[in-house]
Amino acid sequence: MVERDDSVQVRSLAVDGSAMRTVFSARARTARLSNAGTRVAYTVGGWTRGRAYVANLDGSHPRALTDSTGGWFNFAWSPDDRMIAVTHLDTAQALQIWVLDPAGGRPRELVRLAAGEGRPQWPAWSPDGRSIAFQAGTYVRDDPAKSDAYVCVVDAAGGAIRKLRRHPVPWLDETPSWLDARRIAFQSTQTGAFQVWIMNADGSGARQVTR
Repeated sequence: MVERDDSVQVRSLAVDGSAMRTVFSARARTARLSNAGTRVAYTVGGWTRGRAYVANLDGSHPRALTDSTGGWFNFAWSPDDRMIAVTHLDTAQALQIWVLDPAGGRPRELVRLAAGEGRPQWPAWSPDGRSIAFQAGTYVRDDPAKSDAYVCVVDAAGGAIRKLRRHPVPWLDETPSWLDARRIAFQSTQTGAFQVWIMNADGSGARQVTR
């Protein structure tokens, strides 16, 4: 994905880096290709006031999935492409996780945390489509050393939120991505600068894999 100002392009290339071509282009932001490669979710408008859309890969048949009263970004298609998890910035500037129906069903809020529990964002579906991992952080601009962020998991149908790993002191666990049904990759500042870590889906067995 390439973004410039208010335009976005989705490009493809061969595994050797050759034959690059643009497969989707629009005046939009934060585009995300479906797993089947036939549709694109994206936002038209600004980061704080925009509208989520889905369209065919060639840009045809665009459909608005939301109103424009807030921001929509970090789109994540479910494994079967029937739902889209997304970060929503509401009118109070609070981040939450919503689920959108690309067929045009009513959007629903999945995760709403109290202000002191962190700002949820960056959803990632488990391979079986039953769970969604996300990050929830409390960020202290004047003293970054006090910022603390966790990877959490919630049932995709709605349910209790599980915070993975304990933090004896503040550090950032962010940007979760499922490796398979049992393991989650993420970035963490536990040992200083951001490094790539892997843990089990229940938060156990965390280990650093880059140095």
